[in-house]
Amino acid sequence: MYGENVHAAVLEAGETESGCSIHYVIPEVDQGPVILQKTVVVKSDDTTETLGARVIAQEHIAYPEAVRMIAENRA
Repeated sequence: MYGENVHAAVLEAGETESGCSIHYVIPEVDQGPVILQKTVVVKSDDTTETLGARVIAQEHIAYPEAVRMIAENRA
């Protein structure tokens, strides 16, 4: 599951947190070892769009951080 499908599932399940995971890529989707994760709080008035916007903002922070970690042999 990816994109808005994930955000819709999180909201439907009544979860209190969501987020993103940066991981090494292997042939199986989203199954590689996790490098780092970021979380966001799910708000009571969230929509798939508002939740998705906060998650992608964290992805924009996480990707460069993951690249730095790999470059510095910290991953």
